[in-house]
Amino acid sequence: MAPFDPIRLAALLRGGAELLESREARLAFKARFGEATTRTVFQLLEKRGVNPELLELIRRDLGL
Repeated sequence: MAPFDPIRLAALLRGGAELLESREARLAFKARFGEATTRTVFQLLEKRGVNPELLELIRRDLGL
């Protein structure tokens, strides 16, 4: 089991809002927290039923 990482947990909690905010916010989030965290947040948005067109835009912006 991986050690508890409070910074990564905080990133996951606020990440959804940042990925929905703007292209600049998405890119800043990915630069700050990396590919793995960004993918996890993206998957959470998918599961929560975010608009598929918006998800596709986010996917393109982030190169996922």
